[in-house]
Amino acid sequence: MNDCRFRITSRQRRFAENKVLCMSDRQAALRAGYSERVANHPAEKLWGSPGLLRYLEKLVQHAAPPEYLVESLSKRIDSVNPWVSLRAIELAAEWAGYVPGRGQE
Repeated sequence: MNDCRFRITSRQRRFAENKVLCMSDRQAALRAGYSERVANHPAEKLWGSPGLLRYLEKLVQHAAPPEYLVESLSKRIDSVNPWVSLRAIELAAEWAGYVPGRGQE
């Protein structure tokens, strides 16, 4: 991640690492050292950063093997509308880099 367009701060890095540990946005922001204001409105300060999103994507790819993702997501399939859940699983696998996205095959 040497590309200057995707540099992130140490707080952003800690925030991403906390998110991988399944913390809420607020908890992750507070533990990363952000103020209450930022923690209460993380979309404004954090989720707009391409570098943060790229770093989080790399963390997920390394932290969650495909078997874990499939098992975790399959436990949450909505019995009322399983097609929505299936699409969510497909998107998660695509986002994590386990399957190529549309047009990338």
